[in-house]
Amino acid sequence: AAAASSSSSPPPSAAAPSRVPEEWRTDLLPILRRLSAKPTASDVVIRALPVCAPYFVLSDYRYKAKLTPGNTRRGRAAKAAAELALTSAGAVLGSGGKKFAPRTPEDVQRLLERLLVEEVADADLTNQLVANTKVAAAQKK
Repeated sequence: AAAASSSSSPPPSAAAPSRVPEEWRTDLLPILRRLSAKPTASDVVIRALPVCAPYFVLSDYRYKAKLTPGNTRRGRAAKAAAELALTSAGAVLGSGGKKFAPRTPEDVQRLLERLLVEEVADADLTNQLVANTKVAAAQKK
């Protein structure tokens, strides 16, 4: 037996029209849906994309740094944030001038991810930051 619903929401066919222009829906949304904060082993990672968002939103991101109000210039903060994010995610490759030789598939993945993060242009990192910030260590879960 089916029950009648007394909700006041309109049926799906009468939903409000989208505010996203049609050309964006057909051209850009399929691209945006392919972006991932947590790529899986089957994903092909081709680029790292810097983002600045509230810290709790980035909780699932592997590479992150916490920004707090401060007096550090954006360029210096961007470089510090990138290095801190790589260090906190365990993407440090070798130490003391030793060459890094990946031994496991996870090592190869971390090497690729580190290279992609290092490849992000300083201008792209700097443009994502707000002025007058300082970089704080990301808290471990």
